[in-house]
Amino acid sequence: SLSVVCAEMSVLEVSTPLFLFLLSILLPGYGCWAADVPEDTTSELSVRLYHRLQAAGGQENIIFSPLSVSVALGMVELGARGASLEEIREAVGFSHLLPGVEFSLLQNLTEALSDDDAHYVIRFA
Repeated sequence: SLSVVCAEMSVLEVSTPLFLFLLSILLPGYGCWAADVPEDTTSELSVRLYHRLQAAGGQENIIFSPLSVSVALGMVELGARGASLEEIREAVGFSHLLPGVEFSLLQNLTEALSDDDAHYVIRFA
């Protein structure tokens, strides 16, 4: 689950699927249209990462944030060149996009999440 701080400053515990659903509803109103975010790409990354973590962790509980992983890899991708850049783009699922498009997608998403006029606060690692 994720912690979401609302305008009343109360903390809500929200399951990841519910958070992603709410995020998909809220983002269109904040300049990041659902069509901007390639659903198949984010879904594939989330599922592949979950299966890798599950294989490595056995029966342990798995808690991870696909959004945080995508943003972190996006930052690493900014400094990557050559084969490293291509490996990151392939791992995240952005290899089918034009080079650089993923940065505007991630920028739109992080701007929408950190909007000062929003009536909620979402913190992610």
